[in-house]
Amino acid sequence: MSSWLEGNVASFLTEARAFNEAHGGASDSINDDSAKYILDDPEDGAEVPAPPALGIMGEAGAGKTRHTATALVNHASDLKTGYNGDSVRQMREFEEFTSGIGGEIELYLGREQFSKDGEPMCLRQDVAAAVAQRGLNVRETACVRTEFDKATGKKVERKCPFFDQCQYNKQFERAEKAKIVAGSHQFLKFENKAMAKIDMLVIDEASWSVNIGETTIDLAAFMTHRAIGSNGMNRNYHAESRSEFEERQAETEVVLNQAIDAFRSAFNKAHKERRFPSLKDFRETELTPEWCESAARAEYTRKKTPDIYPDMADDDVLDLLSKLEFDQIAGFARTWRVLAAEMRARPEGDSPVQGFEFLSNIARAHSDGVRLQLGMKVHYRTKPKHYDKPTLVLDGDADPIIMNKFYPHMKFVQARGKWPNCPVYQQVSKTGSKYSFETSKTALDDVRAAILALVDRHRAEFERDPARRIVIVMQKFMEDKLREEGFIPAEGTPEYDQCGFAVMHFGATRGIDAHSKAAALMVVGRMEPAVDDVESMGRKIYGDDVEPLRFIQPDKNGMKQFPRQEVIVRDKRGSTAKVMVSYHPDPRCDALLRQVRDAELYQAIMRIRPLWGNGEIIMLTNVPLPIEVARISTWAELVPDQFDRSVRRGILFDNFRDMAEANPDLFASHAALRQSWKRRPGRVFASDLEALMAATIKEEECEGWMRIRFRRAGAGGKRMTWRSAWIRAEKAGRLADLEANLSNRLSGVSDLEIVEMVAPAVDNVVEFPCPDREQLKKELRQAAFHAVVPERMKSTMYELGAVATPF
Repeated sequence: MSSWLEGNVASFLTEARAFNEAHGGASDSINDDSAKYILDDPEDGAEVPAPPALGIMGEAGAGKTRHTATALVNHASDLKTGYNGDSVRQMREFEEFTSGIGGEIELYLGREQFSKDGEPMCLRQDVAAAVAQRGLNVRETACVRTEFDKATGKKVERKCPFFDQCQYNKQFERAEKAKIVAGSHQFLKFENKAMAKIDMLVIDEASWSVNIGETTIDLAAFMTHRAIGSNGMNRNYHAESRSEFEERQAETEVVLNQAIDAFRSAFNKAHKERRFPSLKDFRETELTPEWCESAARAEYTRKKTPDIYPDMADDDVLDLLSKLEFDQIAGFARTWRVLAAEMRARPEGDSPVQGFEFLSNIARAHSDGVRLQLGMKVHYRTKPKHYDKPTLVLDGDADPIIMNKFYPHMKFVQARGKWPNCPVYQQVSKTGSKYSFETSKTALDDVRAAILALVDRHRAEFERDPARRIVIVMQKFMEDKLREEGFIPAEGTPEYDQCGFAVMHFGATRGIDAHSKAAALMVVGRMEPAVDDVESMGRKIYGDDVEPLRFIQPDKNGMKQFPRQEVIVRDKRGSTAKVMVSYHPDPRCDALLRQVRDAELYQAIMRIRPLWGNGEIIMLTNVPLPIEVARISTWAELVPDQFDRSVRRGILFDNFRDMAEANPDLFASHAALRQSWKRRPGRVFASDLEALMAATIKEEECEGWMRIRFRRAGAGGKRMTWRSAWIRAEKAGRLADLEANLSNRLSGVSDLEIVEMVAPAVDNVVEFPCPDREQLKKELRQAAFHAVVPERMKSTMYELGAVATPF
């Protein structure tokens, strides 16, 4: 795997270097939202070949990040690299490693972040956040703005009071000198000064979600005539007279308003026929992609820079921001551009505009109150920043169907390794959906029991080495609930140090390396998005495909549900099982579904680094993944049941009635307990219960447990009989205390005593049985609990050496 990674990274660096040498190296990147980009026509004949782009689909733990960092430091010091990761935490780790091997690296942080020393990057974070929320240029509004002073004829700078001591601004000078500039994926969406002159880009983990979005517009306002503005409408004094300039302005406004008339005509026609407008409706109004693009450019002329300056007081800025009307200029422009893209992709046919989602009345806040409006949601995809640079993507879950919509020229290489010391155990009878956990009365009890059993099985490893603490990955709502009830202790507390497990939730696992030495990992359930969420992503990414998307239609109750298909899963032993798995009938939407559901499961598993780690993996979901499973089982075979839970309380009674009465919350009656015992399935992992059964059958001691007997009235309370049980040694204490504790669980207990279990004689050694041995065996034969070993448990008992029962 290492040589494969090194070879692919080296090959990419060679291509990136050749591309930069042939095409002039770094240049300022284009801001897609700038007026210049929108208003200027591209130069004819200025076509540049696509830059090299490679997606490396190697497993987590293969060392993709470190191999790449080493290659950048040792073999690409002549190229300035932008490195974008999944989170600031991941990029801090990358910065630490890269600087440790001699790399010149600067970590670029946003205004809302904090430096290593804990200081805010921006000393006016509230103002900067409020400005950004309004979609305004933060640098010009809150940092520094240069203006022409008519009185002096000179340019003047209006600065934030903290500009010269601002950590955010100071990092730009360091980034200018650094060979590697690291930042989060968000900088693939917004223009940033630190990465303005990079030669190539490395993207670590999936980043496409930052380049999709949606906006909701007021349709009535959109279909109303409006005057254009002056933004970008600059007069060319050398080639254009004033009258020609004014004529161009008038023509631009006519183009916009005629496009509005055409849109309104198509919408009204469809509305009268009680349907949504299609591309055919828009074509019949003679709208064209070029006309829509012209209308989008005209919309941006109305964009104005508000009279808010960096040197104004915070309260004044916030007050002015609160009075600004909702700005739909960008939303209107995106509407035209989405329509243009789909008309260009599908010039024929009657398909709907997939980027448009018409809504019922929506509430909008205005200066004179809240009004209801007819709304339309516009779904869009943007080009990633620096897409014109050589790009290397490191993502084990990358899907070419998705990535090629953002990087059409990207090629992919993939390799999967074996997991020699990390066996996977997966149950296949339950999906583990959020709904099932929220509505089931026993599901969370099963999860708690499974976690505790896993901790018990690996406690010795964790106590020897805290890095072996097991890790649990679950849905966030479940983590929040278990934390609230105190089952998951807070980190840094004595309870956390003793509990033996750490918890993470789906969506927050990527790049985390803290649990690479864990003795075990358990994945609880799965995270599956709703149909509308998947199709919403599909509208954004694939809306301009030649082939329209196929959407799932609602049922008679108005609900949308994924269809399900049968999948055969097989384990290493050759056992097979049929699993029903949800899917989307459109392969592009299905890729998005798998990118959320399956990829999150895979990322969770990768936290234990199975390529080189040493620990077992428990999958409490039946979603099949492209991994080798050591053993498939049912939920009941993998999760501790009520018998295991009763034993974990420290006592195992031989008698059914004793066990039922001592655990009324687990067993309704001793008759119900007896029936459950007969139907008890086999176990994937032998627990204390099986170990105690084996010790009883073989008449041996069981480590950590003591054998006791006591007298108690039988059924009906007429006759006192001897009963037997196992008790955890740590709970035994003094005999008097033991009898008192036992009496709290059972009524009528007396004459308690400890029984010495003596193993049978072997070879020629003759051992005399203890005085109570024969009597004990007689009493055990009369006990109900061990009278019959359930058929499906026999294989487990055989593995423990209990091949026959004396009862």
